[in-house]
Amino acid sequence: MSDFLFVRPRAWMGVARTLDLAGLFDEYNLSPTEKFADVNAMRADWLAVGNDFVDAAASFRKRTVEKNK
Repeated sequence: MSDFLFVRPRAWMGVARTLDLAGLFDEYNLSPTEKFADVNAMRADWLAVGNDFVDAAASFRKRTVEKNK
């Protein structure tokens, strides 16, 4: 899962958020349209899935090679 739609918090913002009862520090990455945001978020999610497949294949290949030695 990606975090495309959310802004990465900074350390001092974490401290400030503990005192922010009104939710004034909530931030989101803005996009021109909802469709644009959805497309970019879905693209980021699929890239994350693809990276997971690549990592799983490499791990499987490594275990298989080590097992056959």
